[in-house]
Amino acid sequence: MERTLRDLLSLHNVNLRDFENKKEISGFINLGMTDSVPDLPRNMDSEDVIIWHAPAGLLPITISEITRFTIDAPEGFHWILSERDLQEGCEIEDSLRIAFWSPEKIAKWIGEAVISGDLEARLTQKKNHEKIIENNEITSSRTKRLPPQIELSTWMSQRGLSGLVSTPILLESKLWTIEGEIIGPNKETERGSWNIFEDPWSNKVSEIDDIGDLQDSLHLRILKPAVSSWLSQESLRELVGGLLNVRRKSEMEEKTQSGSVRSMLLQRWSFNKEDAIITGEKILVPGWIIHFEEEQILHGLNGRLYSL
Repeated sequence: MERTLRDLLSLHNVNLRDFENKKEISGFINLGMTDSVPDLPRNMDSEDVIIWHAPAGLLPITISEITRFTIDAPEGFHWILSERDLQEGCEIEDSLRIAFWSPEKIAKWIGEAVISGDLEARLTQKKNHEKIIENNEITSSRTKRLPPQIELSTWMSQRGLSGLVSTPILLESKLWTIEGEIIGPNKETERGSWNIFEDPWSNKVSEIDDIGDLQDSLHLRILKPAVSSWLSQESLRELVGGLLNVRRKSEMEEKTQSGSVRSMLLQRWSFNKEDAIITGEKILVPGWIIHFEEEQILHGLNGRLYSL
């Protein structure tokens, strides 16, 4: 997208140049400065314009990100070409001297350039390994996804990677519904239902307490893990058996010559893995492709990088 934006700016006779006191700002890529932007309304026609690109991301741009931008950015009038929408209810005041172009406005700008013949749309050739990944990709808005546990711009900034290009994606995982019983120390039983999350990317399983936190999926690329990464039914039962075993406090009373003595014990309740009913469905995990020299996948829950 950055290359396309630079081409569009060139088509509109916007001559970009570098400038002094250029800073890196997390979540924003500086494209340069210009002294002429046709049809861009601003308070001072003679003022230079600093142009920025906000790459795509899973979450909208918040007012706190805009506030941080105004603190870190050099003085001047700023034009932000964003692939991320502004958070609902977020408005940029005129006093901040920022012109913000939303993804919809950029898409219209690109579309007009293609229709007029100024910009050529064509398919790019993919490397062989990228084709394999594309064949494994699907899109869906009905499959649920887990909310991200990391904030991309913060993660990048902490590692000195601010400004590095990233692409939002979704990672296929599984949500298992377990129906069964736990058995107490005196053979008493208690039935229940549990939600287990299988993450083939990190090779871990964990319990999800509230599936109400699940969100509707976005229309993004979905990457599938290697087939060998999935657990077999037998392995899943073994892991779930250990995961759902619990220890509960129990009060016991013992009579002595001096009276009654009460004590607290921890008693083991074991999950009956043999008779459990297990059903599964696909669930998606947020993530990003980080465009290092060799692209890697950033996991949106644990913040770890995995090979693409």
